[in-house]
Amino acid sequence: MSKRLRLLLLSGIFLLSCKVKEYTLDRQDLFQLQLGVFEDEMDFFDRNQIRLTSSSGFVIQDGFFYVYNSNLGKIMKFSNNGDILSLIYTPSLNIPLQKIIPEGTVQHNFSQIELINVDASGRIYVVDRTLTQEKYNARGAHRRIIKVFSDKGNYQYFLGENGVSGEPFPFVRSIHFSLKDEATIISRDEESWFINRFSSQGEVAYIADPITESLFSSEDSSVYINEIHPSPLNPDILYINTSDFLTSTNTIILYHVVDQIILDKIKIEPLNQTFPYSILGNDREGNIYFYAFDFMNSVYKILLYSPKGGLNNLELTQEFNLLLPISDFPTLHSQLFLATNGLVGVMSIENRFAQFSWWRTDQYFKGEVS
Repeated sequence: MSKRLRLLLLSGIFLLSCKVKEYTLDRQDLFQLQLGVFEDEMDFFDRNQIRLTSSSGFVIQDGFFYVYNSNLGKIMKFSNNGDILSLIYTPSLNIPLQKIIPEGTVQHNFSQIELINVDASGRIYVVDRTLTQEKYNARGAHRRIIKVFSDKGNYQYFLGENGVSGEPFPFVRSIHFSLKDEATIISRDEESWFINRFSSQGEVAYIADPITESLFSSEDSSVYINEIHPSPLNPDILYINTSDFLTSTNTIILYHVVDQIILDKIKIEPLNQTFPYSILGNDREGNIYFYAFDFMNSVYKILLYSPKGGLNNLELTQEFNLLLPISDFPTLHSQLFLATNGLVGVMSIENRFAQFSWWRTDQYFKGEVS
């Protein structure tokens, strides 16, 4: 075999080994919650039952679905076949309970639930509006606190910017957990983004300097920060999704928030040159997932980037096409959630019910998808 032919064969093998794998998965529908006021139902419209509100959502932890509904001031825990297991609820917003709930019920007065997340130990973190008068200062109105409940649903304490019982946050965009169950709170106002990290006992672990878009802009570009996600392996490293006003391209900035340095930048082209990608989340292995919806083909496109040679570098390793079933009902609202094992769940509000489903993207890591 000639030297040239040997080199061509080796190059071909290398290219095949580096090719990004692509899988197409069907959605698995699990259970539905009906529109209503009973303990295992949701109220997701306004008072006139006309306009859809965005005050409902869900997270997945250890295969359980935690569903929150702000209109009724409650958080419900379900098995993946739709059995209600526990309930935290505001008595004044709900009718008397009609069912026996296996893991029990807890009464708690919520003002306005905005989002939740659940750590690996089952503690529930709830963003709730404060009942106090709005506090105005240079950073705008601070009206959010984060209430922490045990895995049994018992209220423990609330977090503010400077720890337990601290001053309220501005608008809270997201809550994230490290492998040590440290909670990172991402909040923002009109000018800046704020990063507050707490231990699992609520002690302040780190408060970053405010992050502004001017840090990443230049004379040739003006960027807008869409979202910020910390790495679960090292929460000092942030994945910042930015958009350029001039070019409409998305750039993911890897930023070390303590050292205040940019580690890397990754440009992600819009899906079909039209639909920009957003960050879906991270799994416990440190992989980061991006998603966009292809309206023409009714499919979610997922890009999976994995750390290569350390957390400072990301490489595209996997693509998923998440198919949607044909439905007789128009989907009024959909919300995706990435579980820490890599499973992607979805809540789809259709007509008079909410459909809960998932795609078993986690099977990719177990070698069960071919």
